[in-house]
Amino acid sequence: MLIAATTFACAAAVAAAERVVVLDPTVTTVRFTLGATLHTVHGKIALDHGQLRVDLEAHTLTGEVVVDSTFADTGNRSRDKKMHREVLRSDEYPSAVLRVDGFEGDLAPSGTSRIAIRGEMVLLERAHEVEIPAEVTITGDQVNVHATFEIPYVEWGLEDPSSFILRVDKTVRVEVEASGSVAEPRPSLAPIPTE
Repeated sequence: MLIAATTFACAAAVAAAERVVVLDPTVTTVRFTLGATLHTVHGKIALDHGQLRVDLEAHTLTGEVVVDSTFADTGNRSRDKKMHREVLRSDEYPSAVLRVDGFEGDLAPSGTSRIAIRGEMVLLERAHEVEIPAEVTITGDQVNVHATFEIPYVEWGLEDPSSFILRVDKTVRVEVEASGSVAEPRPSLAPIPTE
């Protein structure tokens, strides 16, 4: 019984330092901007789901954020058709994933912190290392994340949509405004020894 109680106490102490952040797709926006010779293209893409696990004491951050590429939209039907067919290939690769495996900087338990999120971004099933600067604001059990970064999509193997007349940038600017809630994970109970 003493061993079981000690194990449970240790598990509870570890869990107290951990938090799980679940992003809310209904209040999260992901927008992208692509420079071009004729005009700048603005678009948006839908968050499918996102969950991150953070431990402030251990200085760890893990999890993944998934966007639904099939909902990428620039407001122009013919351009969007070409984007989905030739660039995103969303019928074949419906999701883009950010796998988070750490962060740089100091993340405060409340208020606003500026950190760099480390991980890899998976596009067309190819993983690319990234470090994304982000501003994180924690208020009670609410978390808001603002991040702006660039993706060198052509260098990463996506199709260049430039034509003889239209020339576009080889990088796309992405801006994320994510919101979610934070909760303490439940500690797993250790089995009680029978002897």
